[in-house]
Amino acid sequence: MCSGSFNVPLVLVLGHENCGAVIEALNRRKHPAYLQSIVNKIEPAAETAISAGLAEEDMIDRAVSENVKLVEEELHEHSALNEKLANGDLKIIGGEYHLASGKVTWLK
Repeated sequence: MCSGSFNVPLVLVLGHENCGAVIEALNRRKHPAYLQSIVNKIEPAAETAISAGLAEEDMIDRAVSENVKLVEEELHEHSALNEKLANGDLKIIGGEYHLASGKVTWLK
């Protein structure tokens, strides 16, 4: 992590609507290794969205936001960031980028 050496005060974790990698994780197919490694990281978020029993479009949106939350949690658990987070010197914020409008919906 380079945030310590650059004194970065904010990390934004952004997913985006209609993310192809999220859609592939939802489809539960096997992929070439270069893509499968990405899909594997997204699968827990995809499983959460699938288990919610939503319509396809809502399921994609849910999986994107769940994936952002999982990445945020992973960053919060990273030992190199603990002190900066505890001191308030670093914030991690997640959001979903909307391609058509260019707007971001911040997740809480």
